[in-house]
Amino acid sequence: MIKKTTFFLLALLPIFSQNSWAVFDEEDEIEEKNEIADFKEGNLYYRFIDESQTSVAVSPRYEEEEEDVPGYDAETAPKGKITIPATVIYKGKTYPVTAIDDKTFEYCKEITEILLPQSITSIGTSAFSHTGISTLQLPQQLKTLGSYAFSKCLQLSEISIPNSITNLNSSLFHGCSNLHKVEVPNAVTTIEYGVFGNCSSLEEITLPETLTQIDRHVFKGCDNLQRITCLFSNPNQLKYLGIYGEIFEGTPVNSMILFVPKGCKAEFEKVYPWNKKFKEIRESEITGVATVTTEELHILRTEKGISFSLSQATPIRVYDLTGQLRLQTIHPAGQHTLALPGGTYIVKLGTKSTKLTVN
Repeated sequence: MIKKTTFFLLALLPIFSQNSWAVFDEEDEIEEKNEIADFKEGNLYYRFIDESQTSVAVSPRYEEEEEDVPGYDAETAPKGKITIPATVIYKGKTYPVTAIDDKTFEYCKEITEILLPQSITSIGTSAFSHTGISTLQLPQQLKTLGSYAFSKCLQLSEISIPNSITNLNSSLFHGCSNLHKVEVPNAVTTIEYGVFGNCSSLEEITLPETLTQIDRHVFKGCDNLQRITCLFSNPNQLKYLGIYGEIFEGTPVNSMILFVPKGCKAEFEKVYPWNKKFKEIRESEITGVATVTTEELHILRTEKGISFSLSQATPIRVYDLTGQLRLQTIHPAGQHTLALPGGTYIVKLGTKSTKLTVN
C-alpha cells in the first residue's frame, strides 16, 4: 500500500506572499510505503524486496486489517542496542538483508544504538526518525538515504556519510538538535530542502567539490553554525532549487567564517548566497578531496591518530577543515603511525586524498 502525505492549501495559494512560505517547513510531497512484513525472526520483521525473493528488507509490521498502524507499540518496540544481521534464515533458506524500509524504527525512542551490516544499500523514509541513537556507522555500499531518515533524532551528535551517497534527500537531519558535525562526502551532488534545518548545535560543515545543487532552508535555524568550508572553486556551479525560502534563514551569517579555495575569494564575494555578509571569507589551500576511502589508502585509525603502510617514499600532508596545513613530511616505505588530536582531517598521501575523523 502506498500512502501519500501532502501539505497544501489550494484555495489560499494564489494570495500567499513569498514570505508566507517560510512558515511551511515540510510542504514537500513525501511518498511513504507501508509494506506488510512477510515474516518475523527474533524481534525484527522482514519483507521480501521483490517477487524473486532473493533478498529481504527490515520492515515495520502492518496488520492487514489496519494497514496504517505499525506493529510496534510501547510494549513491543525495540529498545537499547539493536543489531541488524547481514543475513536471516527463513524456512531453511538464507537471505541477505539489503534494506531498511520506510518508518521501520520511527518513534522507537528507547533505541540507543543500531549496528548495520555492510550488506545494507538502502535506508527508507523516516526509517530512524525520533529514535534515541547518538551515533551511527553507515555501510560503505549504501546508495540511498530516504527523506527524514534521521529527523528528530535528538541524541544524534555525529554521523559520517559514506562516499557511495550522491544525494542528501529532504529534511534528512531536520531537528537533530544535538548534531555537532557532519561529514558530507565528495560524491554528493545535491542537498535537498531543509536537510540540516533546525540542527541548532551544528557548528561546522564542509560542502564537497562535487556539489551542483542546493535547496532552500538547508541551514534554516542552524543558529550555532560557525563556519562553512567550500571545496568547490567555482561558486557559479551551484543551482538553487525552488523559488521561495532562504538557504541561510535563521542562521547568524554575520558571525560565520566562509572558507573557500585559494584564489577564489573574489568570485564568491560576487555570487548569491555567498555574497551575504559573512563575518569573514578566508582562502584555504584545499582545492578538493579525491573520492577514495581510508581502506584504499590503507589507513587505520588508532587511539592516538592514524597508521598506514607505504610501498615507497611518499610525501604526506594533513590539513584541518579550514585548509590549514597541520603536518607535512615525507615518509619512507614501511609501516608508520601519526599522532593527531581529535578532529576531522584531510589526509593526502602522494596524489590521493581522503577525509577521516580521529576521536
